[in-house]
Amino acid sequence: MPNVSQIPLNKVPFLDERNPSLVSREWYRFLNNLFTLTGSGSTDVSLQDVQIGPEPIYPDAMAVSDAVLQALQAAPTYAPHTSASRVGAFYDTTNQTAAVINTRYLATFNTTNIAQGVVLGSPTSRMTVLAPGIYSFAVTLQCGRPAGPGGDIRAWLRKNGTTDLPGSGIVQHMSGSVPETSVAFVYMVSLAANDYVEVAWATTQINLQLEAFTASAPYPLIPSVHVNVHNLTG
Repeated sequence: MPNVSQIPLNKVPFLDERNPSLVSREWYRFLNNLFTLTGSGSTDVSLQDVQIGPEPIYPDAMAVSDAVLQALQAAPTYAPHTSASRVGAFYDTTNQTAAVINTRYLATFNTTNIAQGVVLGSPTSRMTVLAPGIYSFAVTLQCGRPAGPGGDIRAWLRKNGTTDLPGSGIVQHMSGSVPETSVAFVYMVSLAANDYVEVAWATTQINLQLEAFTASAPYPLIPSVHVNVHNLTG
């Protein structure tokens, strides 16, 4: 009969997990085969003859500790930025106006709150990403009507100075009785390294503008345009 008395692996439990009062099937077969091979003491085959497993190896505790320490010493002193760490936050503290109705203007920024993998370019309307990925742009515009008739302000995102991103546009109507209001939108776009995105806007009345408000206690400054950029994948 074939010799199937190989010792089960260390990870095989000795007791049956479903019924701890019984020996597991693997160990039962092993012990039963030993019993069969030795003929219950009636043959010349001994237990030593059927032991075909390797001698156990017990690693030296100090050697293991030394290996762990060496691995730690080989680790880098810092970890590179993950995709989640590429963010940018930019805003502008000035009023931005339109000289001509129904004409595209690009919102500019004069303040960088956070620039980690996303930076302002030149001109400062450009929010440039330094690594490829899918980015989320959260845009907030503070629309103002200091005087004059009401009208519409439209805003959208523009990529690399040539592509108006479809589906990114919003429109905010300001009636003659509304001096200011805010509008916000979020848009996700796939970008390559060094691509840039701009906030474009236009108005149907030149008296409508992107309006900033200076700090006045207890209120902080309110920017005319504010954008938060987050990398979602990298």
